[in-house]
Amino acid sequence: MPTTTELTEVAVRHGREKKRKNAIAALLCGAVPAVLLSFYSGSVASWKHGLLDFVIGLIIGLIWGDGFEYVYHRWLLHRPRSPLAGC
Repeated sequence: MPTTTELTEVAVRHGREKKRKNAIAALLCGAVPAVLLSFYSGSVASWKHGLLDFVIGLIIGLIWGDGFEYVYHRWLLHRPRSPLAGC
C-alpha cells in the first residue's frame, strides 16, 4: 500500500508532466502562426521586421490556443449529457 507521501509525489509528477505538455502545445500553437506570418509577410529580408512579425504571430497564436482550450473546457467538457463530459 503506497504511503501518503508517495501518492503526493506521484500526483505532483503527473501534474508537472501535464503542465509541460500543455506548455509545449501552447508554444506550438503560437509558433506556427508566428512563422507563417513572418514568412508570408515578405519581411524575411529585414530581421527587425521579421522579428516583429514573429512576436505578433506568437502573441496571436497563444491567444488563439488559450481561447480554444477555454472554449473546449468550458462548453464541451462541462456540458450536461455530453459524451465528452468528464465531471
